[in-house]
Amino acid sequence: MKTTTVLTLLICICSSLLSNNTIAYKKKIDFTFSNVQFEDNFIQLNDILILQLDYNRLVNDFISVGGYFGAGIYDEWIVESGDNWANYKYTRNRYSAHYGINSNLHVLPLIFKTNIPRFDFYISGDCGFISMFTSSDKNITPEKGHYFDYTLAGGGSIFLSKKFGLLIETGYKEFKYHKGFFAKYGLTFRF
Repeated sequence: MKTTTVLTLLICICSSLLSNNTIAYKKKIDFTFSNVQFEDNFIQLNDILILQLDYNRLVNDFISVGGYFGAGIYDEWIVESGDNWANYKYTRNRYSAHYGINSNLHVLPLIFKTNIPRFDFYISGDCGFISMFTSSDKNITPEKGHYFDYTLAGGGSIFLSKKFGLLIETGYKEFKYHKGFFAKYGLTFRF
């Protein structure tokens, strides 16, 4: 019974991927939410909550390029430290700007010869900066500044209509205060 259910599900997915109801699109806008765990000297602080807008344009059937801009909110901490100890004290919320360029390699057009209307699976790379607008005091973390940021991820979208869908991306993100797992969720619109 379990094998029959899995086989039926695979046949339905393949038939929807190969259907003739294709739609060609050249541009895509994503509105996403993510949270990134802060790490300071291997101590985990609260997350940065990020709202981001991505714009991508297809170069050919399987590669798209674009840019992104986002805003984040995070906690500012005063650090009192000595030999082998550190004390963190919350001060207030601060804001960050996230901006850069990105590129996607869309996997399904490499396998199938038709445009895929309902599903989009891709490998994504982002490269940019995070600007932290923290106080200028010496004992504040995270430190005020502009930090290089990159992300390598795999993602997927399912389109609920011809133009509107949901997306998820997971992968690896690195900048001064985070190295490791990253996930973002959101809405996508193609035109």
